[in-house]
Amino acid sequence: MSLLLPDSGLLFWMFLSFGIVFVILAKYGFPVIIKMVEGRKTYIDQSLEVAREANAQLSKLKQEGDALVAAANKEQGRILREAMEERDK
Repeated sequence: MSLLLPDSGLLFWMFLSFGIVFVILAKYGFPVIIKMVEGRKTYIDQSLEVAREANAQLSKLKQEGDALVAAANKEQGRILREAMEERDK
């Protein structure tokens, strides 16, 4: 059973080494990591905004395309009617 439980001296040195590593990370590592995460968040937010704008432009272009197709169909119908009237004369 003694293999599973560390000695008090070993436990002390484990906590001490963990504390030192934690302090070093808290002072130097965590600010860098937080800065990188915030930068990534800003990049993602900007990308989402660009995607929303692109989606709005795509929707506008689709509406314009539908209007052009409708106008072309109307013009086609007019031309066909005129051709049929000319044929019937």
